[in-house]
Amino acid sequence: MTHDQNETATQPRILSIGEALFDELEGGERHLGGAPLNLALHAAQLGAEAALWSAVGRDELGEELLAALSSRGVSAELVTQHRARETGRVMVRLDAETGEASYQIKEGVAWDELEWPEQLPARLAELDALCFGSLCLRGAHNLSTLKALWLQLERRVERKERAPLCFFDMNLRPPFVDWPCIEECLEAADALKVNREEWSALCQRALRGAVDSEDREGRALSEAQLERAQARAMMARFNLRWLVITKGAEGLTLHHREGVEQAREPALEPEQLKAGDSVGAGDATSAALLVSLLNGASWAESAQFAARCGAFVVSQRGATPAFPEELRRGP
Repeated sequence: MTHDQNETATQPRILSIGEALFDELEGGERHLGGAPLNLALHAAQLGAEAALWSAVGRDELGEELLAALSSRGVSAELVTQHRARETGRVMVRLDAETGEASYQIKEGVAWDELEWPEQLPARLAELDALCFGSLCLRGAHNLSTLKALWLQLERRVERKERAPLCFFDMNLRPPFVDWPCIEECLEAADALKVNREEWSALCQRALRGAVDSEDREGRALSEAQLERAQARAMMARFNLRWLVITKGAEGLTLHHREGVEQAREPALEPEQLKAGDSVGAGDATSAALLVSLLNGASWAESAQFAARCGAFVVSQRGATPAFPEELRRGP
């Protein structure tokens, strides 16, 4: 899907769609979580007008989550309270040495059944970016709901009406990996975010050997050259405007139609790594990229700023720590 580049004021309008939950760590520690919720919270503290479309239960956790959204500047107008399903929870285990997280995601919870907001069609003309991931589409109900949204966006494009940039966070979380669904998401997207492992899996699935690993003289391409060739092929196949690959401590690579940007995360001290965890770092990267680009920053400025935001979250506990003032000011 191709949308016009939107000119925004200093407060881009972003709607994030999908799971809203609590990450529960060993020892009883609990934090707000879910990639769409994380993205919305990070975007809000970076100056965006952020809203979340999700669902919580009519329970204590649901009330706590709604109160947290309100107190941190994210609109919960499109967050419904489900009558029969509980608020989502995820058990998070952290590697003692690296801080890397693994997840056990509770099924059949409120965000698995998003309700269609009556006011949504009218709001599409006001949005600058619309963000969604693959995890919230693990059930038929939400997939049907998102397909209805994509159809409305396609019709806006056909009528040459203003439409938001569609940002897709592939966010593979086994066993909830449905490749046909992921390809439908890519067809609907204008921009893509993956980590290094997800990128490798996506290239194997979507490109199927379409990119040669050697140049015309038969010399093997370097890792960077191969990635650029794959990125060009991926953007061409799905008509993407840009894609970003996050690489942990190595930072990120931002591929776009005019070229490529490399950005390394600021080096963290061992005590910072030990004190923090990796949960939510990719969502901070996504939010920073979106807000920066929508505010008119260059590709290079946006990439460097996103890497800084991701590194800060790695140095903290939980997915959505408060940014220091120097990051809130933007690139």
